[in-house]
Amino acid sequence: MPVRPSEGRPPAALLADVWYTLLYYPALERRKVEQARRRIWRAALREAGLSPNRVRAAVARAERAVVDAERRGLTPTLDRRIRSVARSEGVRLPVRRMVRAFDRLGVEHPPRVAPGARRVLRALRGRGFRLGIVSNVTLESGSAARRLLDRLRVRGLFDAVVLSSDDGVGKPRPEPFRRCLGRLGVAPDHAWYLGDLPSDVQGAVAAGVRPLRFVAFRHVAPRARAPQGRIPAAPVVRRWIDLLSSPGALGLPATRGRVRGRRRSVAR
Repeated sequence: MPVRPSEGRPPAALLADVWYTLLYYPALERRKVEQARRRIWRAALREAGLSPNRVRAAVARAERAVVDAERRGLTPTLDRRIRSVARSEGVRLPVRRMVRAFDRLGVEHPPRVAPGARRVLRALRGRGFRLGIVSNVTLESGSAARRLLDRLRVRGLFDAVVLSSDDGVGKPRPEPFRRCLGRLGVAPDHAWYLGDLPSDVQGAVAAGVRPLRFVAFRHVAPRARAPQGRIPAAPVVRRWIDLLSSPGALGLPATRGRVRGRRRSVAR
C-alpha cells in the first residue's frame, strides 16, 4: 500500500524546474537548437533590412538581454522580447511568425525526459506528495512549454504548473514558488525544490522552500551566469532516483533495493 501522510499531518510537496532538471538536451542536440534559434533571429532581421554586421550585433544583444533580465527575476514573454528588439533596432519584425517558429523547435527537436523522473514522480504521488513545476520560460511561449510537457507525458504527473511567462516574474524571485505552493495548499517549510541553477537555490530559499541542487546534466546544460547576491548551500542530487533512495532525502526513509513498481523505459 502506498505510504500516505497520517491524519492531521501537513502535506508535503516537491517542486521542480523544467530545463536540465526534468527535461534536457544532449550536448549536440542543444547546440542544434541554439543554432536554429539564431537562424530565426537572423532571417527576420535580414528581412527587416539590417546589414550582416547589425544582424550579428542585434542577435548578440538579444541573447544578453534575456540572460541579464532573468538574473533579476524578470522574464518578458517571447513576443515582448521580439518587440523590444524591433524597437531597439528601429525595424518591424513579424512577431507572430517568429513566435510560431520558436515554438516549433520543441517539436522539431524534442528534448528528453530525465532518466527516472517519471518513475520517481509516480512514487512520490503514491506517498502523498503534491507535485509542482516552477520554471522560467524565455525561449518559447508559455503555451508551447505546456504543450511540450503534455507531449512528453509529464505534465499530468504534476498538480500545478507555474511558468514565468504567466506574468513575467520568474526565479530567483520568490513569487513563483509562492504561487505554486498556494495552488498546492502546502506550506513552504514542507516543500522542496529541485533545480539545476544557483538562481534556483536562491529563489527557493527566498520563498522558504528547501533547495536541492540537481547536477546530472551540468556537463551538457548551457553555461549560466552567476546570479546576483549570495548563493546558499544546498544538498546535491545526482539522479532522480536518489530522491527516494538517499537517506533523509525529502524527509523519507532510505529505500533498500529497487523502488517497487513496474519497470519503465526512459530516454537516456
